[in-house]
Amino acid sequence: MPVEKSPGDTLVGGTLNGSGAFTMKATALGQQTVLAQIAASVERAQLEKPPIQKLADRIASIFIPCILGVALLTGLVWTLLGHPQVGLQTAMSVLLIACPCALGLALPVAYAVGLGRASRLGILVRNPAAIERAAGLQAVVLDKTGTVTKARPQVVELHLEEGFEEPEFLRLAAALESRSEHPLAKAILERWGQPAPAVQEFKALSGQGVSGLVEGRTVRLGSPGLFKIDAEGDIRTRVYLEVEGQMAGWMALADPLRGDAVEAVNGLRRVYQTIILSGDRAEVVNSVAAQLGIIGHGGLLPEDKKKHIESMQRTGLRVAMVGDGMNDAPALAQADVSVALGWGSDLARKTADITLLHDDLHRLEQTFRLARAIHRTVRQGLAWAFLYNLLLIPVAAGILYPRLLSPALAAAAMALSSLSVVLNALRLNWFDSGPSSASQPGEVLAGNCS
Repeated sequence: MPVEKSPGDTLVGGTLNGSGAFTMKATALGQQTVLAQIAASVERAQLEKPPIQKLADRIASIFIPCILGVALLTGLVWTLLGHPQVGLQTAMSVLLIACPCALGLALPVAYAVGLGRASRLGILVRNPAAIERAAGLQAVVLDKTGTVTKARPQVVELHLEEGFEEPEFLRLAAALESRSEHPLAKAILERWGQPAPAVQEFKALSGQGVSGLVEGRTVRLGSPGLFKIDAEGDIRTRVYLEVEGQMAGWMALADPLRGDAVEAVNGLRRVYQTIILSGDRAEVVNSVAAQLGIIGHGGLLPEDKKKHIESMQRTGLRVAMVGDGMNDAPALAQADVSVALGWGSDLARKTADITLLHDDLHRLEQTFRLARAIHRTVRQGLAWAFLYNLLLIPVAAGILYPRLLSPALAAAAMALSSLSVVLNALRLNWFDSGPSSASQPGEVLAGNCS
């Protein structure tokens, strides 16, 4: 929503000027600007992240030398017992039965299938290591504007004085706003939805409103201050209309919640600690958070969002940040898992581990559920590989002597083990979208997810 500025106030580069002209003094250049500080903050946060080592690699680094030692020891023991041929056969069988194919396939196959399924759901994963972190999330931080709200002001209430009807009120207001540069003008014109009447003697009243002659009547439209009205207590933006010196009524404008926000956030807060961090006014953020049933913190600068996430992480929480704007970038980089919305800024998408392409907030919960499914599949594959080796390595080593496991059967058993791991991972292709499937699919904003 627009914020009024007065002489002496600080402006941020990239801010849109609604109406009128002003003289600005540059007090920060180059690396001192807000944009440069945001970029530096993103870089620092990314560098602080420790590299994620693959679980399978850590296990294999211990497992392979152990198997080589077991095979060598098996052959040596049987040879010392006077059965060199048995020693050779059992050593070969141990190596074949313990070939770390299933162990090596468990992680990459599950990730390959899972990420393929994610892309078909409109979930693009820029950093696969984030999937492992997403599986253990405990908290989700949401931006407000553009994430849970529409980021587009709309007329949410219309109050008319006696003697005035809605069509007349909106027609006169739209006539004035058709000549206005104010950001709220578009919302009023959209509410009217028809060609506006012509305006004569149009004047822009700097910082207060507009006036003009419409259909032969003098009409003024503006803020409470223009009419010396006290509108304190209403966190929305009120716009009043006066016709021929008589108050016609007022309309309230606000940035409303997205249609899917309440249901999507309810799904999140059943599993995770969910909060809102926003740069908007605290009273507005608190109002939005109350509608969603969560806690909100407003009036935050980009660096403040990052520090808030750092404080959560120091308490032991694994945190995901969801945002769409430039000022979300430092927090996205600091979070354990960062999710950008495909309709947001380029900087947010570049910083984030995961980008949602569909205009559907339900995809957020779906992303985290898919991450848990991938992680669970990896664990199942690793558990099966260990169980398989635990049971069959003693058999391959000759514990059932004189009945020995031939190298050919050992190779077949190894192939079946690998096949079982692959088939288990392929089940992710039929990952059930759960609660999200009940909602209507959103428009694909980018990419080809067919």
